[in-house]
Amino acid sequence: LYLWLILWGVTMLIPRRMPRAVCCVVYPVICALYGFAYGTLYAPFQALVDGLGWEGMLIWIANGLRFDILHGCGNFIFGFFILPLSELLSRLYQKYSRR
Repeated sequence: LYLWLILWGVTMLIPRRMPRAVCCVVYPVICALYGFAYGTLYAPFQALVDGLGWEGMLIWIANGLRFDILHGCGNFIFGFFILPLSELLSRLYQKYSRR
């Protein structure tokens, strides 16, 4: 759960009122960086649980780099859907909350 807390903290630091063009760049970049760093952020916990030492943790990170690259690229692509989906949800909420 601490991994999602990190992402939540980063997103809370994003200004709420950004121009749409800036949002279209910032959201995918943050998503991509989080995906690239996911394995590295997860490795300390995995090292504690599995009893890995420092070297084992570094091996864990190295072995997962290709998955982190895929994770980051996928997050980058799906990051472009954040703004349209949040706008859709906002419109739906406004439409159906009036009832």
